[in-house]
Amino acid sequence: YPEEAAMLQLRKDVDRHRAAREAKERRAAEAVAEAKARAAASPDGGAAAAKALLERARGAYGDSPEECLKLCASAREAATVQDTDEAKREEINACSLQGKTALRLKQFEGACEAFAR
Repeated sequence: YPEEAAMLQLRKDVDRHRAAREAKERRAAEAVAEAKARAAASPDGGAAAAKALLERARGAYGDSPEECLKLCASAREAATVQDTDEAKREEINACSLQGKTALRLKQFEGACEAFAR
């Protein structure tokens, strides 16, 4: 049956894309964990970790906006570890990018929450 070959190929494609997506999510989670560990260990921790996460979020903005949202949330969390001007600046930058990304994804409620902070 010709449909069977097409269905098998479709299944292979779906499995390949699922594995790639899971690998990307795993790498993002590892980056977040690494940034949080650096934040806890570093004297300027919160701002440096937030800056690193924010750079990754900016890189993910074009290709994977969902990953960008996750990284922005992590950057905001890392920035709140310290109460310095630099950490506050990074938190504001993360809020801005998170709101912009949420608007791009038409998640208007999430955008309002990001911009309200």
